[in-house]
Amino acid sequence: MTEILNATRRLPFEMLELQQFSNLVAANQRSGLDTRASGTMGDERTVIEMLQDGVMILWCREMLGIDVVFVKLDGGKGFFGGQKSLFATYIGSEVHDDFSPGPTFKMWGMALTSINNIYRGHGFLKGAVK
Repeated sequence: MTEILNATRRLPFEMLELQQFSNLVAANQRSGLDTRASGTMGDERTVIEMLQDGVMILWCREMLGIDVVFVKLDGGKGFFGGQKSLFATYIGSEVHDDFSPGPTFKMWGMALTSINNIYRGHGFLKGAVK
């Protein structure tokens, strides 16, 4: 995790992005998937610090045996001067502090829903999440 933090220029997550993350976790749990926010995010102060640092960790340990790290990256300035962002993913194990780079997304919604594609690929999910 230290290498990820040292090698990336991050932006803080916004409240809307946090709400969408919470909605995904709740919807996946209703569908019987083991998606959970990281235990290190259990302490409210730690959650706030991680979000302000542009990092979210999602556990998918029981079914998939992985943790997914979402990092909100500084994508530079747009044509009219607005802040752009990218969302990088890293897949691995928080316990062993061993992560490999995953895909990078331009939209937060696409980054979040990519998790369900992994479940679908392993046969745990069929159809839409409720």
